[in-house]
Parts: sequence; structure tokens; C-alpha cells
Amino acid sequence: MPCLRIQFGLAAMGAVMCGCGAQLETPASPAGMTMSPDQAVAARSIMANATPRTAARPLQLLPAEGIRWSDMSRAVQSAGSAKTAVVRFAVVDEEVGRDRSEFHLKTIEGYPAIVIATRSSEGVVVEAITGPYPDIEPAQQASTHIQAAVLKSLRAWGLKPELP
Repeated sequence: MPCLRIQFGLAAMGAVMCGCGAQLETPASPAGMTMSPDQAVAARSIMANATPRTAARPLQLLPAEGIRWSDMSRAVQSAGSAKTAVVRFAVVDEEVGRDRSEFHLKTIEGYPAIVIATRSSEGVVVEAITGPYPDIEPAQQASTHIQAAVLKSLRAWGLKPELP
């Protein structure tokens, strides 16, 4: 053990005495380049040709109403896994259509649930049905919480730039 302490002590002294981390030379200056006018025109045309003129589909970065239909799947999945969710759930199956989407869920307690989202000119309507007995009060409360969580998540996804 004393030998090990001596080795560490010598290593520390050597680092201090040698100036560990000190720069030995000054950094090089930035490189400069001079182009002839013909070379500059050629470089600009190469860069212009490499840049697409228009995107195939412009990204809708922030929707005016705060809801983007393309975020529906992500919104339902994140609504069920949010730490603040009253009813936590996982998406078991989904069918996302042009104006109607249906998500089959399983709550953390093991109950089945269905979320049906419909898009219309007024916006998005979300309906949830929970449990094997959807008419009882706890199932209706769970459905209300799921609906609110999905809409909240959908609005939160609408605030983010669209994913390509």
C-alpha cells in the first residue's frame, strides 16, 4: 500500500511540474482562400444545384388551431404514458384514417378501452369508451380522463414543429 501511495504522489507532482494541459504552441490562424470570379461562379452554381428548389410537401410547422391530424398517433401514445396521466394506458392497435382514427387501448389495470377521433371542419372530436362495462361510473370517469389527456397531448404535439 505505501508503494501505491508513493506512485500516486509522484504522478501528481509530475503533472504539476510539467504543466499538464499547458499549450506548447499558439493555435494556427484560420485558413484563407482566394477564388477567381470564374471559380466563385462555379462554386455558387454547384451549391445552388445541390439545394432543392421546393420541398415535395411543405412542412406545416405550427397549425393555426393548434391541432395537427398527423400527430394523432403520437398524441394518443404519449397521453397514456404521461407521468401526470390519471388513467395510464398503452396502445394495443390503431387504425389511422384520413378523417377518422380508432385506437384500441389497455389500461394499466388491464381494462380495454377504445379512443375514436374524428376530424371535421369544426376540429377534432375525441370519444373514449373504457372497460367491459362502460356504463358504470368509474368507467365513465376513466373515459373522461382519457379524452382530456388525448386532447391535451394533441395540443402539446401541435405546438412542436412537425416531424418529417
